[in-house]
Amino acid sequence: MEYSPTYKAVTSARSQLILNEPFFGVLSLKLKIRELDECKTASTDGTHLDFNPKFVEKQDASQLLGLIAHEVLHCANTHMTRRNGRDPDRWNIACDHAINHILLDCGFVLPDGGLHDPQYRDMSAEAIYELLPEDAGDPCKWGHVTDADNSAIDVDAGQLEVDWTLAVQQAAEIARQAGKLPGAIERLVDKLGKATIDFRDHLWPFFAATTKNDFTWRRPHRAYISEDEYFPSMYDEGPGTYVVAMDTSGSTHRQIHKFLSEIVAIHNDMRPERMVFIQCDTQVDEARIVDVTADEELTQDILNVGGGGGTLFQPVFDWVTDQHIEPEGMVFFTDLCPADEFPDEPPYPVIWVSTDASEEAPWGITTYLLH
Repeated sequence: MEYSPTYKAVTSARSQLILNEPFFGVLSLKLKIRELDECKTASTDGTHLDFNPKFVEKQDASQLLGLIAHEVLHCANTHMTRRNGRDPDRWNIACDHAINHILLDCGFVLPDGGLHDPQYRDMSAEAIYELLPEDAGDPCKWGHVTDADNSAIDVDAGQLEVDWTLAVQQAAEIARQAGKLPGAIERLVDKLGKATIDFRDHLWPFFAATTKNDFTWRRPHRAYISEDEYFPSMYDEGPGTYVVAMDTSGSTHRQIHKFLSEIVAIHNDMRPERMVFIQCDTQVDEARIVDVTADEELTQDILNVGGGGGTLFQPVFDWVTDQHIEPEGMVFFTDLCPADEFPDEPPYPVIWVSTDASEEAPWGITTYLLH
């Protein structure tokens, strides 16, 4: 098969990345290169690297390397599966601001017009999106990211995220062994790597830590009853009072039911003395407060999750204080945005279950629910 000069230029640039920037080069091999006239510049859906030949012809060698690295970094951050109903143009703007400063730190040269406002440095695409005005203007004219489920082939978005998460770790190790892993990528991989730990591995021990074991005479040890000897048996007293706060802004809707299914399982298995469920966006939704005791049954239907809009954390902690609740701990389900508006740390432990792998709370335990 005879390939066009622009197709050869793209594959040649990819080969150069493998030699000089192995992290980006190895990851670029996961993308199937397609030369498409209907693609205005270049784009990726996590499976393909599409480009317009006329656009590629206008790029010099260094800009072409930057273009490919740009699309690879969209995939490494799983931007193709995280839009979650957001406006596609505004989402592309946010994603570009999230990755282009990393590329520049790595020494790449980008095609003209790349978006990299320093005020968004080290922020996730979700956080940037919330800060952008609704009329954020046109996205960058090159290097778009499209939704994985818009692909012409059957794609499981969740599996695609897992595949890219593993590929990022492997590519980083290859680059590290070659002594060619940029510091900016080392930091990024460290953030993304935290998401490989299942949130349930943190959630269950968090509740189990306050389960009390003791002896009781109310239920004699069955092994000795037939011998007319009575010994106390061990019993488990469930965890105490817990607050479960749920950020119901639009960015968390896709994952909230998975989170709640685990919380319901914890209630049914461990029977905490009391669980207070709080829904919030920019304020606490007092009409949706649910207070469940150990003897009551809990289902997702009872919680009646609603909401939308932005997010503020402080009202939740203020409400708990105002209600004179002294919990054993709090579980806060959120995307951790806005990341710069956290309240002071309370006198009880908090575990943040985040839907955004690029953010970490300044205190408490941060774990991640992504798939």
